[in-house]
Amino acid sequence: MAVGMPQNFAEIKTLPETIARLFDVDLSSRLPWFETEVMGNALGAYLVAAISFVLYAVLLYFTWKHFVKRWDNLAADHPNSLWSHGMPLVHQVRPHLLPLIAFYLSAQPLELSPKLDHWILLITVGAMTLQGIHLSSELGRILIEYYRGGFRSDDPVVKNTNNNLATLVRIGVWVAGTLFFLDNAGFNVSTFVTGLGISGVALALAAQAILGDTFSSFAIALDKPFETGDFITVDNLRGTVEHIGLKTTRVRSVGGELLVFANSDLTKSRIRNFKKMQQRYVELKLAVHPHTPLSLLREIPSWIAQVIEAQPKVSLDSCRLAHISNQGLIFDVSYFINGPSFNDYADSRQAINFAILELFATKGVTLRMDSNMPISLVPS
Repeated sequence: MAVGMPQNFAEIKTLPETIARLFDVDLSSRLPWFETEVMGNALGAYLVAAISFVLYAVLLYFTWKHFVKRWDNLAADHPNSLWSHGMPLVHQVRPHLLPLIAFYLSAQPLELSPKLDHWILLITVGAMTLQGIHLSSELGRILIEYYRGGFRSDDPVVKNTNNNLATLVRIGVWVAGTLFFLDNAGFNVSTFVTGLGISGVALALAAQAILGDTFSSFAIALDKPFETGDFITVDNLRGTVEHIGLKTTRVRSVGGELLVFANSDLTKSRIRNFKKMQQRYVELKLAVHPHTPLSLLREIPSWIAQVIEAQPKVSLDSCRLAHISNQGLIFDVSYFINGPSFNDYADSRQAINFAILELFATKGVTLRMDSNMPISLVPS
């Protein structure tokens, strides 16, 4: 480990001479065992390494404690900030890593065998790499949650997207950490990366459908054409969205069965989202018998307006005598039903139809479906 170290640190065997020059004390005569060599190093070198280990460990410990205390204070002063959300991450640092780092630093000046030197390096770098992978993965998750509003939102779509993004970050961190460890272990990482790139291209070609669905899931999450709980129709299939996954989206149909769509198919399809609907537009055509008196015909628009406006969440658009044909006198009626609920829409439409039929029966107005079938209603 002395390779690359400054000469005055590497030549630790001259420690008695250095002390003699500095303090005018001849340790060689007073402590003859100081220069006794054991496994290629003087006993004095081991003593200095032990003292360095204690000093490094104490210094690292108190530095870390000060850092954690400072972070806790900032988290307390800034709630709902990165300081507060990152506080659990700071406390996840393994305390046994500090003595390991102190041991590695204190053993640097010693002349050790290449094999022992290599194993100390591997153990230290391995422990630090695992800790770094864990902290980096958690940091990525915290940043994703913070900047995408995951900490402040209960939206399952946001949570699901954040989890998917955190999974990708975790995979990337593990790959980078593994390559870092292999590089420090002496492996030829460049050759491995080249082979990994070729294998990755082959794997991407083989799994392009899966990758397409995965990227489509992010497109759905970011663009939000629909969310969990929305009622949608895709072609002639319709139902309520239950789950949006990395590869598929599950929809519970009106009949109760579970519909599973590939995400790439959904991004290519024309989707009708009824939950996003703020109001529904309804058109109604009424064919009145041509022999209906003109005085009644003039009153029909106001009667229908009263019927429609009497319903909650319904607003009239128009009611006019639009056509005179063989089918009769055609009134075009249009109105809006406010709200996305299909049940409210169906109930309001039914109530309006019943009210119009009852009104026409009371007023003696006859409806016609075609030229041969007049409908004459009798008031109850």
